[in-house]
Amino acid sequence: MKSQPAFLIAAGLIVILAAAILLAGIPSPRTGPDGGPAPLPAVEVRSYQGNDLSSVRDFRENSIKGPQQVNISDYRLTVTGLVNTTDVYSYDEVRDRYPLYTKVVTLFCVEGWDATILWEGVLVRDLIRDAGPDPVQMRWCSPHVTGTPRHFR
Repeated sequence: MKSQPAFLIAAGLIVILAAAILLAGIPSPRTGPDGGPAPLPAVEVRSYQGNDLSSVRDFRENSIKGPQQVNISDYRLTVTGLVNTTDVYSYDEVRDRYPLYTKVVTLFCVEGWDATILWEGVLVRDLIRDAGPDPVQMRWCSPHVTGTPRHFR
């Protein structure tokens, strides 16, 4: 019975492992300050569904005021203009009411740089559809002629 020593060694290892777990305890999930799950650290996503994404450092921020921050709790989106009803949404209402889409997009800047990034959000057409778009009267002008096309009157 040459397999008996191997069996005893395996059984001994299982007993030692079980004792270690009992003595050390099973680690509990990290909790945040509110008692809920702790937030995960931010990481940079560099690929999505087989597409290579640019680094955050590739996106050049050169606006006059610098990057703008949005306070999600105070945020309001107003859909107004050539619509039947003016709709006002909080950030959570937009995310809860409309399907979210993700798309890999390459932005080409007129300054000569580009960045391939992952966008996530709702479709503007869904917001406009729910507000009830009014028929748009198209007007156009050129250096020579100004008017309204016949089929838009």
